[in-house]
Amino acid sequence: MRMKPTSPAGPVAGRLPSLTALRVFEAAARLGGIARAAQSLHVTQSAASRQITALEAELQLCLFKRVHRGVVLTADGQALAATLTRSFGQISQAVDRLRADRGTVRLCVLPTIGIRWLWPRLHRFEERHPSIRLKADILWNAFEPDDLDHDLGIRCGRGAWPGSRAVIRLLGEYLTPVCSPDFLKNHRLPKTAAEFAAAPLLHNDPDHQDWRVWAEGWGGPIFDVAHGQVFDMLDMAVRAASFGRGIAMADLGMVAAELAEGTLIAPYQAVVRSPESYYIVERRGVSARTEVETVRAWLLEEAAAAGAGIQA
Repeated sequence: MRMKPTSPAGPVAGRLPSLTALRVFEAAARLGGIARAAQSLHVTQSAASRQITALEAELQLCLFKRVHRGVVLTADGQALAATLTRSFGQISQAVDRLRADRGTVRLCVLPTIGIRWLWPRLHRFEERHPSIRLKADILWNAFEPDDLDHDLGIRCGRGAWPGSRAVIRLLGEYLTPVCSPDFLKNHRLPKTAAEFAAAPLLHNDPDHQDWRVWAEGWGGPIFDVAHGQVFDMLDMAVRAASFGRGIAMADLGMVAAELAEGTLIAPYQAVVRSPESYYIVERRGVSARTEVETVRAWLLEEAAAAGAGIQA
């Protein structure tokens, strides 16, 4: 196609051409002709041709050259068409994702609170908010708020994460030893430092942090906790305790079901509050949607109900 004359000043740097003209040109390049592009976009062939002519004039480039059976792309046209096809494809994919995610809230949680606290409650959220799809994902390693690819996250710590837009305390950790009823039938409940040193302690962390916190705050003799079997997560330690393998240190909020069923018992009156808690975190720079606000409010409501009867 022949270029129209342009003004002496030339094209304005940084100004994008008409999106309609770019769309028509991309369709013509991809479909192999202006007539096919016009049909695809539901416009007349003359209107499509005018858009491409205007685009060439603005860019001061020849994008098509005429041949005996139509038009073919020039080198400049090929370069622009490849970029536009890729860009329009990315825009289309982004829009499709937004449409698919409408009404969906993505929440990431660590294994213990996900398996033992969140999962048993999800049916209540679904019953109250059927129009919101709450997609909860387990993250096996601790995450930083800046790394979140979710609307919300729940993590354990002391609440100091600089990358967060918001940090809201959800649940405290209230620690006490638990064991099975059968374990107590066959073992003496340790009370002295020497008895604790000989007891089969079950740990959910390699540094024995939870046992150490309780040993320092339970009001009895401080004892050595650096022995016993170590598991990767609380769920495994609690299951081992329910099988009579030893005494696990547990957060009361995470073993409420076993205590209610009687598969585990808490033989000590001492409950020690951990310096760590579970927090709702949001990535900085992400604006909350109404659905996200609804999920956050529901989590806080459930946490308030779950922690109402727990005191250290």
